[in-house]
Amino acid sequence: MENKGDQSSNTDMHSNDGVVKITVHHCELKLEKLLVQPVVCMHVVDSSHGCYVKKQDSKRAVTSFYENQRGDIDYILPIMTQPCTIQGKKLQLLQWEESFILNENMEHLLKKEISTILFFEVIDLVPLTFTKYLYERLNENGMQKLGWAFLKVLGSNDAVNIGNKLRLQLYKPHISRKKKTSQLEVFKWWSSKPRIPLPASLYISFERHNISTIEPALRSMLPLQEETGSSVGGKGLGASNESAVPSPNDNAR
Repeated sequence: MENKGDQSSNTDMHSNDGVVKITVHHCELKLEKLLVQPVVCMHVVDSSHGCYVKKQDSKRAVTSFYENQRGDIDYILPIMTQPCTIQGKKLQLLQWEESFILNENMEHLLKKEISTILFFEVIDLVPLTFTKYLYERLNENGMQKLGWAFLKVLGSNDAVNIGNKLRLQLYKPHISRKKKTSQLEVFKWWSSKPRIPLPASLYISFERHNISTIEPALRSMLPLQEETGSSVGGKGLGASNESAVPSPNDNAR
């Protein structure tokens, strides 16, 4: 990581102070091909064993209001942004300006025994019907992984890496034909050597955030926001925290 820069009954909050806000701003990537639907997927990982960070309270909704409807999830789910706007052709400036609210105490992520790392994967989601050529260059799940970055929440000398805009070095994803394991792929990239830097950076903000009362909405966008009325069929790729995605390594907890 390179740091250069500046309400409801079923949601149990320990405190309204000091939850976590992460904003994905933008990145620049030099690519030969145009992108289709670039997104960023964020993982909150315990670096001591490479699995997702456990919640302080398994019954607490951390990433989305209804995440526990499928049973008590005891770890922080990964979250995906919506597809971003693309500017330029040779130099791809990808802009998201999208914030995630984690309904988890900041102090929990700062525990030394957890050694929390935030991983960010820049991914192009390509419909499987796009073309046979494009499909063949993707992973089996229709994702073309373009780069990844990481942020150690607690840095050297116990310094907390909080800032309005942090610049994270992007690295090249590893291409592996080996049988997939239960371990999170981006954690394996981070823990293996060498890491191959790309001539690009991802800009994010990592902040302490105070939450006031949030009114219910037709579609819940935050872990503390209840929905009213009928649900909308078909979830999008990522409207704020609505885009929390299932864990790719549920059996690795």
